[in-house]
Amino acid sequence: TSATRTVNVLKADPVITWGNPADIMVGTPLTVLQLNATASVPGTFTYAPIAGTLLPVGNAQVLSVTFTPTDSANYNDATSSVLINILPDTIAPIITAPIDQTFEATGPLTTPVLVQATATDNVDPNPAITVSQASFGLGTTTIIWTATDASGNFATTSSLVTIVDTTSPVLTAPGTQTFEATGPITTPVLTLASAIDLVDPSPIIAVSQSSFNLGTTTVTWTATD
Repeated sequence: TSATRTVNVLKADPVITWGNPADIMVGTPLTVLQLNATASVPGTFTYAPIAGTLLPVGNAQVLSVTFTPTDSANYNDATSSVLINILPDTIAPIITAPIDQTFEATGPLTTPVLVQATATDNVDPNPAITVSQASFGLGTTTIIWTATDASGNFATTSSLVTIVDTTSPVLTAPGTQTFEATGPITTPVLTLASAIDLVDPSPIIAVSQSSFNLGTTTVTWTATD
């Protein structure tokens, strides 16, 4: 006596081993340090999100994988997932101040083109850089530079800006003046020279002589800011 039976041999399920990755800081791309599942048989892994992805801040974010066995005749595809925490960025940028800078005055207030501070950050490739002051009077001023990253972390540094005035006033002499003598020495009311200056609104004007004998005398006018 004989009998026929059908025996179904089912595909085996691969065993996926993948533990929850360590926490990472926002701005850190996913790499093989997080996407590192292994399987009990040879095959390929397809991750979601993929390597290089930047995840937002948040806890228990899902990473998943689909495993495709090389021996698909005897093994099924398999999936697995883990959770990862993405921590906020709490590290301030590193800011470097420019060298101290000196400029010629262009007026009572000078707005020079400053050499800027520079900054680097562990996450933000372009931290915003601001300066406490853009216009300056004569003298030396301490300015504060601030670098702020996308997470609001900031760092400050300082440098000096000096404004100097080495430009003389522009002096205009009056015309030749003639007066009637009032004695051996005459002290006339002279028409004064005039002067303008980039910085000083009222340069001091002096004349080399105010009293005169008969005849023609050359006087020298001086404007000092």
